[in-house]
Amino acid sequence: MGGGDGKVFTLAEVSDHNNMKDCWLIINGK
Repeated sequence: MGGGDGKVFTLAEVSDHNNMKDCWLIINGK
């Protein structure tokens, strides 16, 4: 599931998942 392994994703990587089949959230400070 997502970044559960502690990986840090860039905004560019998250923006690649802007479609109806993906739901990525950016949570400030998490």
